[in-house]
Amino acid sequence: MPSANFRNRSISLKVSSLRILGSFLAVLAIAPTVRKGNDEFKPALTLDLHQFGYEVPNNARVNRIFPTPHQVVAFVDDNTLAVSLFVRNPHPGLSVRGKVFGGRYLFQTTFLGARSGNVLHTETWSNSTVWSGLFPARNGSFVVWHDLELSLHAADGAIVKSLTLDPKDFPRGASVEQSPSGNTLFAESSDRTGNHILRIRTQDLEMLSWLHLGGYLSGVGSDSYFAFLRDHPDSVAPPPMDVFARSIAEADDPKSGMNRIFTTSPGCSRIVFLDDRTIGVSGMCRDLTILDISGEVLFHRKFGEALTGGITGCRNCDVAVSSTFAVKGGSEFLDIPQHAEERSIIFLNRKTKQLVEVPRSARVRHSASAALSPNGCLLAIQNDSELEIYEVCDSAIGMKLRSN
Repeated sequence: MPSANFRNRSISLKVSSLRILGSFLAVLAIAPTVRKGNDEFKPALTLDLHQFGYEVPNNARVNRIFPTPHQVVAFVDDNTLAVSLFVRNPHPGLSVRGKVFGGRYLFQTTFLGARSGNVLHTETWSNSTVWSGLFPARNGSFVVWHDLELSLHAADGAIVKSLTLDPKDFPRGASVEQSPSGNTLFAESSDRTGNHILRIRTQDLEMLSWLHLGGYLSGVGSDSYFAFLRDHPDSVAPPPMDVFARSIAEADDPKSGMNRIFTTSPGCSRIVFLDDRTIGVSGMCRDLTILDISGEVLFHRKFGEALTGGITGCRNCDVAVSSTFAVKGGSEFLDIPQHAEERSIIFLNRKTKQLVEVPRSARVRHSASAALSPNGCLLAIQNDSELEIYEVCDSAIGMKLRSN
């Protein structure tokens, strides 16, 4: 459930590394399995993504920076999971815009039955690029983003509308994020003057308005607000982060400025909106904090010596999921990358404040991604080449989350 902003290739690689380490980490498994009961929280289904074209280059240096799509797993609806990968092109060659994809790798999405793992259909969208992603829309429709192109597709895959972003506004490419409701997309560009964010309505790709803000580490938006993290003026390394927020409706009012609503513990680098007013802050620090847009702390937990990962929310439920992990190994001298070792999976019911922590042991070297179904009953975790799908609502974890 990663939120990196890719502004140029050098920045994208740095942020991509943070995304790998700070993302929700999964448990490694060997073969497809079926959960036998509600007494243990085990995946109902485990799939090997190699069967869908997953690949990591053999060269160690290239291996460290090999890009992955913006979000590998995303629920199109409660029963359909989209798995997006960069896969090898069986017929590489000369590319012809809008007609022939000739790159060495292609941006491809496989749509699965979320409970069965059955392939519904597979679509190839473009040559691979770090500027790629898929976002759910209404009634099973979805938006595909590649480079400066956005295309709205009906549930059957037919293109409903397309939007091409102006390269003058996005000279280094666009980073695209989505509001927690799914109703708004945020296409972001940056330059020496700051960050420039174009709001786009998901349901019809209608361009709404621009936000022009000063520089920041990571920014996110809901339908009504925009928030971001900026280094606190402190000499500590890593520094605390200040959380700023503003109303989008007041963005054009010169008297309306960004309000600093909270200061995190040192190192926190991940920020998400969980609903229109609720912000989650975590990642690369020992804290998990849930805030109201006013700055009121709704929930806070510190996790010993482990670091917290990013927070994954759902569209129509109160459940949020995160993780704790430790960074291990690595040698800059020997050119050996670090890896992340998961300690636990964290489930939080934001309404009841009930938190359930499930011990886990896993490691991630290249990429990790997670998604909750809109109703919060299915959890999909991608960890390198493995995809696990968990039943949440009918499990013992679900029962604990519903208890007061």
